[in-house]
Amino acid sequence: MHPKGFLQKVKNFTEERKPTFWLMGEIIHGDYNIYVNDEMLDAVTNYECWKGIYSSHNDHNYFEINYAMKRQWGQGGLYQGKYLYNFIDNHDVNRIYTLLKEKENIYPVYTLLFTMPGLPSIYYGSEFGIEGDKNAGQGDYALRPALDIEKESNPDLIEHIKMLAEIRKSSDALKEGTYEEVQVKNETLVFARVFKDEYVIVALNSTDKEQHLYFDYRGESHDIVLPPHGSKILK
Repeated sequence: MHPKGFLQKVKNFTEERKPTFWLMGEIIHGDYNIYVNDEMLDAVTNYECWKGIYSSHNDHNYFEINYAMKRQWGQGGLYQGKYLYNFIDNHDVNRIYTLLKEKENIYPVYTLLFTMPGLPSIYYGSEFGIEGDKNAGQGDYALRPALDIEKESNPDLIEHIKMLAEIRKSSDALKEGTYEEVQVKNETLVFARVFKDEYVIVALNSTDKEQHLYFDYRGESHDIVLPPHGSKILK
């Protein structure tokens, strides 16, 4: 059976049993529209933005992830109205804390994950900032360890993630809005999420220095200071 036909059968099967059943697939390359539609999948893994998220921070090049988000969800974007499954690591790729050259960038990375269009996801253990390198000798087993929850601790990162989750849950713009570029530089990025009359502005700093940003958006001037490896969400 052709993969499309198989997915259509799976979709019909799940919807007959539970109309709100959520069906997600792992797709690495290609046009996600082929699989994300009313007849097949509700979402697929967004590998394009996964790569852009960590390399934009490692290379101090926010132009990369800004381009990807505009391509996917900007005006006339390929996936407007669709909710891709966003991630910063998973069972097949190195842990984000291992991938990052500057570990402190874990904070703007998570801010980006929770404020970009699509569905944010956290791979177990990465809320603690654990390491995992599949090229270090154990292969994929290095990415899938058993965790002793009592010994794992990263309260600052956990609180940051909890704060982001609460902000996202309370904002229609962050859950459903389109993407608008506001100001993009190599080491700082400002973008907006817009839904009807609501918008949220997000600012990111990938450097170890405080950044003073000036920008205009929708006729209003903004003057903000971002802490090192920090971010701000303006509602």
